[in-house]
Amino acid sequence: MAAVGKSVELQLSAAWSRLSTGLVPAAALGLEAPGLESSDEFPEDEMRAALEVLQRYNLHLVVVEWFMEVLQIDLQRKIAPEFWDFLTQRENMVTEQQRSKLLYDAFCMVDKRLASYLCSLKHLEIWEEAGLINSVGPGTLKDKVYNMFKAVLFFSTTQSFQEIIYEFYTRAFSIYVHRDKNLRSGDSMSEEEDESAVDDTEVLHCMGCNSEKDQCWCVTAVEQFTQVNNVLHSLNLLERISADAITTILHKMIEEHVGRLCRGEYENSFLSQLEEWLESKVICWLSMVFLQKPSKAAASPTSNTLQRWRIHLQFFLYQVYANMRIDELFSIIRDFPESKAALQDLKICLERTNQRQQLLTSLKTALETRLLHPGVNTSDVITLYISAIKALRELDPSMVILEVVCEPVRKYLRTRDDTVR
Repeated sequence: MAAVGKSVELQLSAAWSRLSTGLVPAAALGLEAPGLESSDEFPEDEMRAALEVLQRYNLHLVVVEWFMEVLQIDLQRKIAPEFWDFLTQRENMVTEQQRSKLLYDAFCMVDKRLASYLCSLKHLEIWEEAGLINSVGPGTLKDKVYNMFKAVLFFSTTQSFQEIIYEFYTRAFSIYVHRDKNLRSGDSMSEEEDESAVDDTEVLHCMGCNSEKDQCWCVTAVEQFTQVNNVLHSLNLLERISADAITTILHKMIEEHVGRLCRGEYENSFLSQLEEWLESKVICWLSMVFLQKPSKAAASPTSNTLQRWRIHLQFFLYQVYANMRIDELFSIIRDFPESKAALQDLKICLERTNQRQQLLTSLKTALETRLLHPGVNTSDVITLYISAIKALRELDPSMVILEVVCEPVRKYLRTRDDTVR
C-alpha cells in the first residue's frame, strides 16, 4: 500500500509539474529553467495527459484558481512595478520621439511578459468548454483575466502617464491627417490656397510628426502606434487606456472643422456634408485605432465598441453645430430668408440634442442686448421682429419658441412712443 501511495504521489507530482510549467512562465514559479515561451508550440498532448492524471483525484478543480493566483502575484510583484518603473524614465526623455519610444518599449515589455499567460488562457478556455476543468465564480475565464489586467496594471494612472498617452495618440492622429489630404474636404479653402499653404509650410517641414523633412519619423511613429494598439487590444485594455485621449482629440477636431467650414455661412446646408466627413474621416481613423473595419453591419465586440463611438461622435457633431448656430441665431434671423438652410439644419439638430432651452435663453439674451434698447430705431426693431416671426416659424412650426422669445419684443414695442399702433 505504501508503494502504491508513493507511486500515486510521484505520478501526481509529475503531472502537476508538467501542467504548471506549461501554463505559466518558469520565472513566475521561481524556477531557473525556462518554461513555456510565447514562441514555443503549446504541448497540448502532454498537458492533456497531465490534466487527465489530476482529474482522477479531483485536482483539476483547482487548476483555474491556481492559474489566476499565479497571474495576480506575477502582475503585482513583477510586471506592474517593472512597467511603471519603466515609465518613470519619462522625466529624462527630452523629445517627443524619445517619449514615444519609451511608451512603445514599456508596452512591448508587458506584451512579452503576458504572452505565455494569454496563450495558456486560450487552452484553458478550450478545456473549460470540454468540461475538463471548472471555472471559479460567475463570468467567463477570459473576462476574469482581463479584469485582473485592468485592476492590477491600470487601476489608477498617473498624470504623467495620461499626458504621454495623449501625446502619443495626438501624434498618430496628426500623421493620419497629414497623410489624408482629403480630411478637410469641404472646407472653404480653395485648391489654389491649399497648394500655396503646402508650398509655404511643408517643403522643408513634415506636418505629420512636426519635424524637419530630413528628420521625419512618421513611419516609426505609425509602427509604434500600431504595435501599442495591438498590445492594448490583445489585453482588452485599448478603450480603458486610450478613451480619454481619443475623446479629447476628436472633440477638438470636430469643433475646429465645424467652425472652419460653417461659421457665418447661412445660405447652404452643411449637415449632410459634416456627417459624410465624420464617417469617412474621423470614424475611419477610429476603426484603425480599434482594429475594426468601419462597416456598420459587423457584430463583433470591437464593432460594437466602434458603433458606440460612432453614436457618441454623431451626437457631439450635432451638438457642436447647434451650439454654433444658436450663438449666431440673431444674425440668422436678420438674414432670413437667405439663411433658411441654416435654420433647417438647426431644426434637425434640435430634434436630436434637446437644446431648445439653451436656444430660448440665448436668443432672448441676444434680443435684449442687441435690439431692445433706445439706441436701436423702432423701424429696425419692427423689421427684425417680422423676420423673427418668419424665421422661428420655419425653425419650430409649433411656434412655442416664437411665443416665448418674441413676447419681450412685443412688450418693448408697446413702450416706444414712435411705434405705429
